[in-house]
Amino acid sequence: MAKTVIAITGRIGSGKSTVANIIKGLGFIVFDCDEISKEVAESCAVKEEIAQAFGREFVEDGVLNRRKLREYVFVEKERIDTLNGIFHKRIMNELQSHIERCGADVVFVEIQLLNEIDDKNLFRYVWVVEAKEQSRFDRVVQRDGVAIDNARSIDGRQSDVSGKTECFSIINDGTLEELRQKVKDLIDDLSL
Repeated sequence: MAKTVIAITGRIGSGKSTVANIIKGLGFIVFDCDEISKEVAESCAVKEEIAQAFGREFVEDGVLNRRKLREYVFVEKERIDTLNGIFHKRIMNELQSHIERCGADVVFVEIQLLNEIDDKNLFRYVWVVEAKEQSRFDRVVQRDGVAIDNARSIDGRQSDVSGKTECFSIINDGTLEELRQKVKDLIDDLSL
């Protein structure tokens, strides 16, 4: 039987990680593409590509300065495209390897940039976490300690989810308990 792979996506600050944590608490496996990205970033080849593309100041003493790189890259589409070219294929390959090795029939994946990375149509369902724009920006400013303009810039570079798979919307504008119930209801509706 083929695995059912479900993407948890949404714009920055929407609550993807909160939904992922709820799902983990219900006993499901959740792979986080940000964590996989960090694993990929440890590769010497990736660090060298970043240094060549953007400058040695982003790789200090063999360590990638992710925050500095993010702040530099997310102001210009060409820079984003360059960074995505370095990371996306590697992240997708690692993700597929993780999924193949796990023993679960149903697997969730927390992922930001679904359209750009899912070139193999891996996902059966897509759960889109949504929240009001100001709530999202407030969360990002508080969580990441960045200026609101930086949060808006990152948000403006993210794409909306479109069409190859069955999408479900999870509105995250209430309490944590309300969000938890929405996730449980969706899991029950899909008989996972």
